[in-house]
Amino acid sequence: IIDDLVTGGGSILETARHLRDFGLYVHDAIALVDRQEGGRRALKAAGVNLTSVLSLEQIANHLRSRGHIDASSHGKILDYIAAANNGG
Repeated sequence: IIDDLVTGGGSILETARHLRDFGLYVHDAIALVDRQEGGRRALKAAGVNLTSVLSLEQIANHLRSRGHIDASSHGKILDYIAAANNGG
């Protein structure tokens, strides 16, 4: 399965379910961006390995290193990711 963005994993899980209903094996998914909001964990629980090109943290780090966002914005993004991964 190929998708542009993974947040909670719902759209990939739905697609995997439909494909499996037709007897296909679904083991892997590829996404351009993983927003790091639990999608990887949800997919793993359903037996789907996620490979992403970029994570939200990588994007934030790149933007910060290039001076496109300030330290405060960068910190807010990292805090958001941490909260999302701790059930927040």
